[in-house]
Amino acid sequence: MVRKLFLVLAMLCVIAGAASAKKMAVMNFNKGEMPDSNNNSEVALDEKYGEKEGDFTLKCDFQGKDKSPWVGVYQPKKAAWSAFTKVKFIVYNPNEKEVKVSWMIKGAKGSNGPDNRKDWEVSIKPGRSENEISLVDVKCNDGTSALDVSKVFIWCFWGLEEKPFTMHIVKLWLEDNDK
Repeated sequence: MVRKLFLVLAMLCVIAGAASAKKMAVMNFNKGEMPDSNNNSEVALDEKYGEKEGDFTLKCDFQGKDKSPWVGVYQPKKAAWSAFTKVKFIVYNPNEKEVKVSWMIKGAKGSNGPDNRKDWEVSIKPGRSENEISLVDVKCNDGTSALDVSKVFIWCFWGLEEKPFTMHIVKLWLEDNDK
């Protein structure tokens, strides 16, 4: 009887493990990780709007769109993204209005051309929101080249608003529910 119960429990653990998502944090703000690159934007770790008390967010102050403000990582340590099917991020928009950002990835080629880059425009409503971007069969900005995420060269958020604005990145991770 005990043996049967043990076998059933073992099988349930295997099934639960197979059904769970494979995840990897792109940055862990609670460990002090910060972007290494920015342009016309300021970033700081902030305890405001964290998932729970004591958690940090990345506060991003973007200048107006004409300044090409962005925050990101050049040649990230966690660059192998092929095993994942989506990028997910939780953000907090403390502004009274929706703001627009672009999530951008430059692929393994490292070039700046439209055949190695993909930009996704994301509208962020006031308050907290969770966003998801698929990495499955992504075409680059040229419309034909496949985005190679085997070794991401750069990832970043671009500010697309005419006027300066602030947003907090609460959490940023990769996920694959297919594994």
